[in-house]
Amino acid sequence: MRRGALQIAVFDGGRSPALARQIRKRLEKQFGEEYAGWVARLGKKRSRLLTSERDAGRLKEIAHRMAREITAGQSRRFGAGIQS
Repeated sequence: MRRGALQIAVFDGGRSPALARQIRKRLEKQFGEEYAGWVARLGKKRSRLLTSERDAGRLKEIAHRMAREITAGQSRRFGAGIQS
């Protein structure tokens, strides 16, 4: 499953293709097309941060915060949604 640069794969070693297909369909519903834009925006922001922020811990903290913020609307819309 692809959403822009985001790629999520389901692999079961050929043991249960039907189950893998069901899981993939659930993921496709949970991770809609909006993720392509989110990944692109976060990637651009991260690139800029890499040139300005030298502290790896701080960079990680900022990146995680940005990801939580950008997905917060999704979580609110669908209830269970995305966990941080």
